[in-house]
Amino acid sequence: MATWNLSLLKIVNMTYDLAASSIEGGRALDGLTGAIDFSGGGLWKMTASVECYQPEEHREWWRMAMILNGGVNSINMPFLADRFNFDPTGYTAQIIDSYSVGETEINLAVDGPSDGAGVLEEGMMFSVEHPSLSHRVYVIKELVSEIPIGSFTNYHVIIRPSLREEITIDTDVDFSQPLCRMRLPAGATMRWNINSEQFWWAQNDIELIEALPVEDPPY
Repeated sequence: MATWNLSLLKIVNMTYDLAASSIEGGRALDGLTGAIDFSGGGLWKMTASVECYQPEEHREWWRMAMILNGGVNSINMPFLADRFNFDPTGYTAQIIDSYSVGETEINLAVDGPSDGAGVLEEGMMFSVEHPSLSHRVYVIKELVSEIPIGSFTNYHVIIRPSLREEITIDTDVDFSQPLCRMRLPAGATMRWNINSEQFWWAQNDIELIEALPVEDPPY
């Protein structure tokens, strides 16, 4: 599966959010409404602005467009999370135990300097490469416990969204460059926008949504 190349397609602005899918009821007399969530924690949605100057950058945009246009095929898309994630240099992180689809509490083993102690915090983002659904992004919603065990630290965390697919023990966790399998939403295209009066400079926007199999939803 193709992965977005940050060195060729430079993202100058990115917004993303975990948008919950829900059914909202009628408005009550107090002005409040009730809602039922049926997504298992929401779907990732993203918009990104990309600048292209060099010929190879223009070609890479069109290569991605030929993959994504139509909204059926998907790519692994990086999430820009450097500002609020820890520096993973010298550290490794893995899943402890096996977990079923839909679970929200997992254990992570972090090894590295100071035996991996004190590096994970609430709000940090990571990705896991699942066997069938490829890369998926998760956020540490709550840090329940942090227990040193020999040369590593065991972090018991609550994550969101819930696991998209089952994972097994020793699965690697990526904090350095979280990736998520994403596609264009229905009706969207990678529209080309180029200015011939500014040395063929182009700034283009792309809108993406997490790709999930319709025929076999994970919840």
